[in-house]
Amino acid sequence: MASKKVRARSIHAEDVSSVGVAGLVVTVGFNLGADTWPGKCLIWSSLFLVLLLPPLVAAALNVVDDRLRYWQWKGLRNRLQKTLDKTTDADSRRLLQAEIHKADLELAKILVESMRGIHAEKAEP
Repeated sequence: MASKKVRARSIHAEDVSSVGVAGLVVTVGFNLGADTWPGKCLIWSSLFLVLLLPPLVAAALNVVDDRLRYWQWKGLRNRLQKTLDKTTDADSRRLLQAEIHKADLELAKILVESMRGIHAEKAEP
């Protein structure tokens, strides 16, 4: 039996490494120059960016993930609709309309799961 498809878990702030963020900011600061004004700002601000950047990066990645998922759905639905418009056979049209309806239901399911916060580890018992 095929396993039930569920939405993957969203990215949380604890998934983003604070040490990696701090290392990146300090490295950029030293590459700009430890004696320059921008370099000093980056080096000393790394202490605060360790706390601020992981939630911001996680939020940005979640937005990008949702947009990509929507664009993927939209591309599939547009291809099915164009194929449906060109098809004259009644049986083929019925099958294509069923696929379009299935794609619409999948988008609705994704939207409901994202609004309710249902994730992969919570959906399966």
